[in-house]
Amino acid sequence: GEATEAGASEGGEDDDENALSLSALEEKLKPEVLRTLTRIAKVYTEMSKVQNRRLSTLNRGQKPSAEFEKSYEKHRKSERRTHELAWSGCTQIEDEEVAAMPKYAFLGGYKAETWAQFIANPGDRAAAVQKAADRVGGKVDVLYFTFGEDDFLLIAEAPDDNAAAALAVATASSGALRGIRTIKLITASDMQSILGKAKDVASVYAPPGARQPVGVN
Repeated sequence: GEATEAGASEGGEDDDENALSLSALEEKLKPEVLRTLTRIAKVYTEMSKVQNRRLSTLNRGQKPSAEFEKSYEKHRKSERRTHELAWSGCTQIEDEEVAAMPKYAFLGGYKAETWAQFIANPGDRAAAVQKAADRVGGKVDVLYFTFGEDDFLLIAEAPDDNAAAALAVATASSGALRGIRTIKLITASDMQSILGKAKDVASVYAPPGARQPVGVN
């Protein structure tokens, strides 16, 4: 009787330890699993947006631009890779698998005659710009109208600098805008990499009038 009770007691303790171990494992894995699911959702959301823009272009009887098709294939590759990793049970998807396109800020103003036309015929400028961005495989993030020297601030994504420049040049050529500037935006994580490289460069760069590198303190 005593042996049976002892065995039952030991078995119960083992079950408790196993339960605690599983609970601890779940708590340890939960943050990583959630991050993975978030990344997967981001990939599929971006792919859905690109597909919708592509279908909209095709439904209008137009052919997507080469830049857009390049962006589309990049998103398809990312989606396939994410799908493979998800079904293989992988709990880590590198950030580069879901990396967004570079972001750019477009600033400028409207000419007086443009304002007059805008007042007479208000419209959705974000949609109009998105239609133009589609031609180079880009995407409008947000459009703000502003006080001060500039009348608008547009934040948009583009596959590369050439695509962003094409968007800026095309809109400027309309003659409706003034003082257009394009600024490539740098993420905080990219800046860390830039600062690391800058420190290395500064260690060997000698400014005018100096015989030796000044370096970084």
